Amino acid sequence: MTTNSYLEYFLTLLGWVVNNGLWNAISATGLFALPLLIKLLALWLQARSQGADEGNKAALSLVWAEHLMYTSLLVIMFTCVPMLNIDLDTIKYDTTRSKQCGMSVPQPADTGYQPIINSLGGKTAAVPIWWYFIHVISKGITSATVATLPCQPDLRQIRFEVQHTRIKDPTLAQELRDFVEECYAPSRARLKFRAGELDDDTSDDTAWVGSSYLLNTAGYSIPTMRFHRTMRGRTAHHAMPGWPIQEPAAIPPVNSGGPTILLV
Repeated sequence: MTTNSYLEYFLTLLGWVVNNGLWNAISATGLFALPLLIKLLALWLQARSQGADEGNKAALSLVWAEHLMYTSLLVIMFTCVPMLNIDLDTIKYDTTRSKQCGMSVPQPADTGYQPIINSLGGKTAAVPIWWYFIHVISKGITSATVATLPCQPDLRQIRFEVQHTRIKDPTLAQELRDFVEECYAPSRARLKFRAGELDDDTSDDTAWVGSSYLLNTAGYSIPTMRFHRTMRGRTAHHAMPGWPIQEPAAIPPVNSGGPTILLV
């Protein structure tokens, strides 16, 4: 058997260990034969309901019962009875595709599941022939499909890392915080007030401080704003990247503080 993740690596063996325990309980109590008895009773009742033109009802029910037993035993043998042994040594941990895409995948022993893997280290499970065949076929099809996909970055992982990235320089972090509070947030609030409900693309774009919409859209671009109302930052800073600070001579000073930020 082949697995492609450390979680699948130990869950495959764990699942079949649990399955073997359930099958042992079912076979020891004889519950596996209960569906056969119910089906045999149904065949007997069906044979009794046949007309006289069907011939010997006893012989007919015997033939039906033989067919039922042959097919049922065959299904049980191949799909229920554990026959092929597997353990952690026979389960292959495949990282070929991850290496091709330059992705570092931890080994099962290097993860937090190591204690669980150790507890399964000495256990052996058995797999029915049919389900072993299904596992091999499905893994082969999945691997062939994955091999056709280009090696692209995991966008969800990148988004997670970006969202949880923190600026280490306290001075830069404070300047960014001041910029957001004194310039970006009021500008976005003014945009929402004047534009009303924004479409999804504009809302997503203006949700971050480097919004291309606020910078490049006519009438909202910081360098070209010419409105009657202005805002002066409360603290003095250098220009933020992409958001040039303007000091128009025609704008009268407003109290003391930082550079003038022209709002939308």
